[in-house]
Amino acid sequence: MRRGFASGAVALLAAMLLLFVFAVPAWGVAEVVPPENEVVMQLSLVIDGSSSVTAFGQLKQALADAVRDGSLVPRNGVVELTVVLFGTGDIGWDAEVVSGPTVVTDSTYEGIAQDIEAMEYPGHWTPIGQGIRVAVEAMEGSPNSSAPYRVINLFTDGHAILYEDGYGEEWARQRAEEARAEAIAAGITEIDAEIIPSDDADEEDWNWLRDNIVYPTPDPENCCFPEPHGSTGFFCFVGDDFGGDYAAMVRAKFEYLMPRLSLVPLEESNPVYTEHTVYATYQVGGEPQNDVPITFAVVGGPNAGATGTGYDADGNPVTDTNVSYTDESGVAAWTYTDTGGPGTDTIMAFVDENVNGTYDAGETASNEVTKHWKEEPSIPGLTGWGMAGMAAVFALVALLVLRRRRVARAVIG
Repeated sequence: MRRGFASGAVALLAAMLLLFVFAVPAWGVAEVVPPENEVVMQLSLVIDGSSSVTAFGQLKQALADAVRDGSLVPRNGVVELTVVLFGTGDIGWDAEVVSGPTVVTDSTYEGIAQDIEAMEYPGHWTPIGQGIRVAVEAMEGSPNSSAPYRVINLFTDGHAILYEDGYGEEWARQRAEEARAEAIAAGITEIDAEIIPSDDADEEDWNWLRDNIVYPTPDPENCCFPEPHGSTGFFCFVGDDFGGDYAAMVRAKFEYLMPRLSLVPLEESNPVYTEHTVYATYQVGGEPQNDVPITFAVVGGPNAGATGTGYDADGNPVTDTNVSYTDESGVAAWTYTDTGGPGTDTIMAFVDENVNGTYDAGETASNEVTKHWKEEPSIPGLTGWGMAGMAAVFALVALLVLRRRRVARAVIG
């Protein structure tokens, strides 16, 4: 009985060690797999439906057409779109979400365009503040609220006004300014405005909107699509800047706003002293850009200034570098190893046109991403577990065979 128990225990232990040999590699070795695209921009289109916006039909058709144009609005999952209409409700003080928040993909863009086309013209007052609030609520309620770019784009004549029970222009402006402050506190990174022509608005309205609602506040001399890209909010006139051409205005807006260089994964955690790979996607006008040098930089954290492995224009790996070239999909990959121990790295990338390794004025920069390096219980790697496990198994099997031989000899003798 004791002999059978011992043999069974040895066999069980051997089986457990074999399980470790085959199971532990999944713990100790991280397979590098390109991540799915993540949302890097939340964009809310906030549309004025007041009675003074007589070109409402032109505007919504221009927006719907732009959403259907894959060269303007990328369908690779990096943009989330929300559409808000203000001036709704029984007396025109309200705002409502008419589409989204929706991540734009090949399967969702047409639904967004149809939602825009289906908007009905309210023809009431101009509660700009309520439009901003409803947009912020929708963006905050989205699972993508941690996106690095969170933009509200207003289409309005700028004449904030609510006439009911004694409330007028001053009160409506105060509500709009309060909504702007709430949006900034909620993490909205940019508020832009495009002025729609109307007979009710004047220069004083437009200056108020530019100086008190657009965020960050633009320079009056450089406010329509300012450079560097994203340095301030933008403020453009459909009439003066685009000759009243709504389609041209919307097209130019999307070309300016859409992420040109997006970096993922946005945030990850790994054990210390392992590798991490980031992926930059570069598009211009929605088209992937091939053979473009992208420089990656760890700008903060325990590995600040690190070099790593990139790829040259022919797709060959290059070590000890910060530069990697985009492939036909517009994607460049870069891998580095943690040598600084635990902590959090901040990583960014930029289109390095002159390949000098330095971010120069006018070069396109990506969003920043973070990498957390954490201490974890020491676990042998694949080679350690494999060698130790196999040695133990062979030793136990040999012991079992010898034991049985001795028993057999004793019985024969």
